[in-house]
Amino acid sequence: MRIVYLCSFNAIREAGPYRKIREHCQTWSKLGHDVRLVATISGDKRLPQHKSDCFETVDFCANSFIKKVLSTKQIERSVREFAPDLLYLRYQTVSPFVLRCSKIAPLVVELNGLTRQNNVKQKLAYQLSKAWYKRHSAGFVVVTNEMIDLCKDIIADRPSAVVRNGVSLDAMHLAKTKSSGKSAVFVGNGVPWHGLDRLRMIAEYLPDWRFHLVCPRRQSWDLPNVSEYGFLPKSKYQQLLIDSTIGFGPLALERSGLSEASALKIGEYLMHGLPFVVNYKETDMPVDSDFVFQIDDNQLGELQLKSMKRFMEYWSTHTFDPTPYFHTVDLNVLEKKRLKFFQGLVG
Repeated sequence: MRIVYLCSFNAIREAGPYRKIREHCQTWSKLGHDVRLVATISGDKRLPQHKSDCFETVDFCANSFIKKVLSTKQIERSVREFAPDLLYLRYQTVSPFVLRCSKIAPLVVELNGLTRQNNVKQKLAYQLSKAWYKRHSAGFVVVTNEMIDLCKDIIADRPSAVVRNGVSLDAMHLAKTKSSGKSAVFVGNGVPWHGLDRLRMIAEYLPDWRFHLVCPRRQSWDLPNVSEYGFLPKSKYQQLLIDSTIGFGPLALERSGLSEASALKIGEYLMHGLPFVVNYKETDMPVDSDFVFQIDDNQLGELQLKSMKRFMEYWSTHTFDPTPYFHTVDLNVLEKKRLKFFQGLVG
C-alpha cells in the first residue's frame, strides 16, 4: 500500500506525538509499504530529519494565516503527487487541508482520547468535526477498548479497530539480571491525570524508597527521597529504567474522563522488566497480573498504601521476566494488526 500520514504539530521534540508517529511510519515502511509523512508545523521548528528513516517526510510551516492558506494547497499537491491508497490522520479539529486531502483517498482517523470542550468555541468545533468525520471517514482506529463506546457517536456504523500504543521491542528491551533495590521511576509530562499529587503522597509514605521523577514540569517537592531531572530524551532516561525496580504510570486517569489507557511509558516499563503502578486498566494487559498494581481507591487510603507497599517491597527483592507479555506492546505486532485493518478498507 501507499500510505500518507497527515498530522499537525504545535511543537516538536523527541518526546511526544512525533516520536510515536515516526515509529508508525518507520514500521509500516519496513513492513513493505510506501509511506509519506505530511505535516503542518505551528512555530519556527521543523521536523527533525533522521538518517535512519526509511520513509519520506514533507513538512510545511503554518505559523500565520497566510502560511496556513499556502500550506493547504502545498499539502494537497504533495498528497496527490504521492497517489496514496489510504490517508491516516491522528484526530484533530477538521481543517482545510483535511477537507481537501480527504477527496484523494480513503481516510482513516485515529481516536486517542476525549476531545476537550471547555468553552462554546471548542464545543462547536467538536460537533462540526464529529459530524464531518462521521460522514467522510472510511474507518477509525482507537487505542483502547473503552474508546469504542466513548466515541460511538463519531464511529457510528463505520469499520473500527482497537490497536493499543506500542513500543519498539528492539529499541527498548534491556533485560534485568537482578533486582535494583528500592528505586522507583516516573516518566511523563505532568498533566493533571498523571496524578503527581498522588505520587508525592506515595513518596512521603515510603521514605526509604528513592523516587526518580522525569518530567518537564518541575515539582520542587523538597523531599529527600525524590530526585528531579526535568525533561530528558529517551537515551538519557533509559538508564533510570534499567536501574529502577518499579515504574509509576498515570495515577489519576479519571481526571481525563477515562478508566482505560494504553500509555507508551507503560510499554517502556514492561520492556525493561519493571512492574508498574497505575490507577486504571491497561489495554490488553492480563487482568490480575502480579506485575501490575492497580489503585482502586482514587483517594489513596491507608489500605491502598499498605497494599502498594507490599507490592513494591516484593519486587524490590525479586526480578520480573516480561518476555511472555512482549506481544501486548510490541510495535511490530501491533502495526501488523493496524495494516491488516487498512488492507481490509482498500481491498
